[in-house]
Amino acid sequence: MEKWENVYRPRTFDEVVGQKVNTRILESTLDDPYHTMIFQGTSGCGKTTVARIYGNMLDANILEVDAASNNGVDNMREILDLVRLQPLVNKYRVVIIDEAHMLSNGAWNSALKAIEEPNDSTIWIFCTTEFNKVPNTIRGRSVTFKYYPVKEDVIIGRLKTILEAEGKELNDEVLRLIAGNCNGQVRDAVKNLQQCVYSEVETEEQFNKLFGIPDTAGMRAFIKSTLDKQPKNGLKVIKQLDVDFFDWKCRLEGVLLDMMMAHFNIQPMKLRDAKQAAAFAEIYEEHSPRVFGLFLDKLARITDARDAKTRLITLCLTGVD
Repeated sequence: MEKWENVYRPRTFDEVVGQKVNTRILESTLDDPYHTMIFQGTSGCGKTTVARIYGNMLDANILEVDAASNNGVDNMREILDLVRLQPLVNKYRVVIIDEAHMLSNGAWNSALKAIEEPNDSTIWIFCTTEFNKVPNTIRGRSVTFKYYPVKEDVIIGRLKTILEAEGKELNDEVLRLIAGNCNGQVRDAVKNLQQCVYSEVETEEQFNKLFGIPDTAGMRAFIKSTLDKQPKNGLKVIKQLDVDFFDWKCRLEGVLLDMMMAHFNIQPMKLRDAKQAAAFAEIYEEHSPRVFGLFLDKLARITDARDAKTRLITLCLTGVD
C-alpha cells in the first residue's frame, strides 16, 4: 500500500495549498529567477515541495541535498565542484539544501563565495525550519520566502479532495480532528488521514486512542486540582495516564494558553464539546491571569522527558504559588 503523503504530494503550484503568495511570486520569476533563496517555515508546510516544483517549471537539473547528513565542508565542496560545470542539457541547475540550518560554519563559508558571485546557471534554495541559524552573510544575499502553517479549513478542503480521489469517506468531525491536530502541516494531515480511513475512525474517542492524544477532561481535572491546591484528583489523572508524560506536559501548556486567549476574549477555546468549554471557562474565571502565568512558568521548567512524570506530580502536590 502506497503512502498517501507520497501519492498526493503536490506536483504543480495549483496543487500546493496555503502558500499561494509564495507560489505566485515564484511563478512570476520564471523568466528571470532569483539565484539565491531561503524558504523558511515549520516542517510539512511545503517548502521542499515548492522548491522541487519550481525546479521542474524551470526545466532545471535538480540537485537535492539533505544537510542533516551532508553538512560538512567536504560535502559542500563536492556540490560546488558540480555547480561550476554548466548543465549539459538544461539551462539551469537548482540546488535544494534541505534542513539548511544544520550546515556547519565551514560549509556556509565555502558556499558564500559561490553565492556572492553566482553563475548564470545555478539557483540555490535553502530550506530551513530554523531561520535564525542561517548566517547573516547568507541572509543578506538571499530572497527569503516565509512559509506559514496552513489553516484548518484549507487542510480540510485538501483532505476531502484526497478522499474523493480514493473513493473513501470520513465524517466531518474526524476531518476537523485531523486538521486541528497537525499543527498546520499538510503532510502530517494526509498521513493521519490514511491512518484514520484504514482504522475506520468515526469518533473523537477513537481518534484520540489511535494517535495517543490525552483526554481533555483529564487535563481540566489536573489544572483545577493544582490551582485549587487539592491534589487528589490531579494525582488520579497522572496515575491513569498511559502516554508520554513530556508530550502530555506540552499539550497541557497549549490548553493553558488557549484558556488565557479565551479569558481575554482573543479567541474561543478549540473545544467541540460545549460542556467542556463551559467547565474550562469556570476555571479561568475563578483565578487571576497571574496564577496562570505562574502555572505556565512551572510547566516551562519541565524540560527533561525522563523526569516529566515526577515533576508533574510535584507540581500537583505543591501548587503554583
